[in-house]
Amino acid sequence: MTRKVLIVDDEPEVFASIQSALHKEPYEFISASSAQEGFNILDEQPVDVVVCADEVPDMKGVEFLAEAQKRHPKVLRVMLSGSADREALIEAVNTAGIYRFVAKPVQPAQLAKVLREALQVSRVAEAQMEVWAAAKMQRQAMQKLASPDVDEESASEETITAARYAGFYPADVTGEADKIGELPKEHADRLSMRERQIVEALASGRRVKDIAQDLVISTHTVRNHLKAIYRKLNVRSQFELLSLMARNPTHREAGG
Repeated sequence: MTRKVLIVDDEPEVFASIQSALHKEPYEFISASSAQEGFNILDEQPVDVVVCADEVPDMKGVEFLAEAQKRHPKVLRVMLSGSADREALIEAVNTAGIYRFVAKPVQPAQLAKVLREALQVSRVAEAQMEVWAAAKMQRQAMQKLASPDVDEESASEETITAARYAGFYPADVTGEADKIGELPKEHADRLSMRERQIVEALASGRRVKDIAQDLVISTHTVRNHLKAIYRKLNVRSQFELLSLMARNPTHREAGG
């Protein structure tokens, strides 16, 4: 995957030397000769890392990076600096959340190393955000669906969504969902033939209205069967029923 790196520097030779030295790296370099041009690019297209000189014509580099942090907090920020002033560098880190400094004149090998490390940090952060978002959605869905007061027909789609987040519906190579599992025999024996048909349909990801159409019965009848199933199996909701079945997974026959 090609990552975009924005270089903000009013010295064309700096951009040219970086682009030439790192042309084999998986980066697309974009040039801006002023802070305003840099902001325009950041606002118009996705950028992974912005590298800014400590001085550009219309703004100090640290001011540009501080504003970039406010507008686009996910973009990692690197400063090219010819200053050896330790206090100024510390202030820049505190003000603009700069990931790393690269000394001028730029050494391509050093910049390449910094970019690789910065993008690795970015990938880890993105993965963490995805995990947190999925966990939050799963937790909210589970809390809602665990309630015995949830209307079965309206909640059926959410039940399936929550079950997928919980890993109950593994996708096969065709993208279709396998059945999550089956009732243990001692549980299945408590149910009538019709009730077992409904449980099988739920295990395959079918919704209440789909089950009604498949079995040529009303949704009201399906819900009545579900109430009987819950009572016989001592569960309170579709999600608890799916959880029970997930603990007894089915296995495909080889070549099936």
